Amino acid sequence: DTVVREGRYYWPLGPLPAVLFMPVVAVLGKAPIVQGVGHGLLAVTVFCVAVLLARREGFSRSDSLWLAVALCFGSFLVGVIDMAMPWHFANLLTVLCVLVALLEWRGRNRPLAIGIALALAVASRPQAVIACGFFFLFDIVSRGIGRKVWRRLAVMAAPIIVIAFLLGAYNAARFGSPLDTGQRDHYLQPGAVADRRDSGVFDLRRIPSNFYWYFLAPPEIRGGFPIVRPEGVSAVLLSPIFLWLFFARPRRSEFVAASIVTVASLAMYLSYFGTGFTQFGPRYLTDVLPLWFFVLLRVFRERGLAATAKATIATSVIVNANLFFLFAVTHIYYEF
Repeated sequence: DTVVREGRYYWPLGPLPAVLFMPVVAVLGKAPIVQGVGHGLLAVTVFCVAVLLARREGFSRSDSLWLAVALCFGSFLVGVIDMAMPWHFANLLTVLCVLVALLEWRGRNRPLAIGIALALAVASRPQAVIACGFFFLFDIVSRGIGRKVWRRLAVMAAPIIVIAFLLGAYNAARFGSPLDTGQRDHYLQPGAVADRRDSGVFDLRRIPSNFYWYFLAPPEIRGGFPIVRPEGVSAVLLSPIFLWLFFARPRRSEFVAASIVTVASLAMYLSYFGTGFTQFGPRYLTDVLPLWFFVLLRVFRERGLAATAKATIATSVIVNANLFFLFAVTHIYYEF
């Protein structure tokens, strides 16, 4: 996925993951183990922050662990955790930043601290700026529009604006324009994905196909053996615990805000030339997954985390582990 300009190779995606690795690489060199260890530590941190968020919402230590397991291993986030590749590291780092923003929001609720966490998410994946809108929409929906609200939103937006300016300067230094991220002409292996990109980065005609891979795709049967294609499998199949969201109160501010930013994200991703290939589940949607995890916490806080929900989580973890094994085997024996 590199971009070649004037004999230089550039990574067109968000720079924060590389920035975080720079001190370690400076000391240890370009050892492959650096990325794997870093990814593992990041996954552990995501799990811990998910536990803390559940605890902050009033859950017991045991139930908080169950809910963190549901997020990390009983949802399509498991593919991002298990695949220690540069793209997946950026997805996981974005999840962590949004979870930290939620943790601060449900704690001391300092707008500047929330804004810094969201700005780091944007520095990891600029596309995550849509998911960041959740915090702004929540304040507007729940508090209305007033001087205090606007002041709070301005403070929260300030770090994001600074990061957006720095990213623009970064793009201008590399590619000559603050709006040129390089993704229109980065190298892709010849084939279907490259052909789709070359015919247009966004195209509404792709929505049905992308919707299928995001929400409907089951494992494929080939030669009597189930395989998981690199486009991934359905988010619904991998994340059954999130079906409890149907018990959420649709008029609650967090539900309204999460729904709006999810629809906006889907409008972008479903028309995009790629689905996230190679992936296990729709990794692009991890931008909004922490928001729905928070809404899920609200649901279980009202209903309680019953034995049925725990059984669903346990079953989902087992099924996802087996599906990921098939996914790994698929990449050894098949070519797509």
